[in-house]
Amino acid sequence: MNKLLFVFAMLLALPILASAQELPRTEIFGGYSYMRLDADNQTDQDLNGFNTSYTYNFNSFLGATAEFSAFFGTTQVASGTTVTTQDQDMYFYMFGPKFTFRGNERFTPFAHVLLGGVTQRNQTTATTSTNNTQFAMALGGGLDVSVTERISLRAIQADYVLTRLVANTNQNNIRASAGFVLKLGEQ
Repeated sequence: MNKLLFVFAMLLALPILASAQELPRTEIFGGYSYMRLDADNQTDQDLNGFNTSYTYNFNSFLGATAEFSAFFGTTQVASGTTVTTQDQDMYFYMFGPKFTFRGNERFTPFAHVLLGGVTQRNQTTATTSTNNTQFAMALGGGLDVSVTERISLRAIQADYVLTRLVANTNQNNIRASAGFVLKLGEQ
């Protein structure tokens, strides 16, 4: 009788277990982002902005991510005895795989490798502006904390970001982001 009761209880629990293991088909992230920019391999610069991404999950482990982020700041440029303040904007657009570790319902760590480009815009006056577009890459990961079935808090996303904006040499940058993830659809 105990075995029959156990089998019956397991059959009743299967739909509950299956629903707990369902994963979102897509995830949309948006939030604040900070970048420590290696401006010229000698001077570092702090930039603030935002980070957004769209991830399509193929299965519980592998997804494809498209990411767009933008950062804004000002810098001092010395030319002889003249020091000029210029606005500096950076726009990243990168794509790549996302690896998610879904062993826990509440905490979801992930890692990603993103490749793409960066456009840097420097503006000294209303009429003087320069643009530079080069290769960019981000290696990193983070931790999402479930708030509800459809919303997670991205507690942290930390990335090493490689850019090649100064004379085709590597700049080693650090980026940190936090915000919210909207989980849509189910597989």
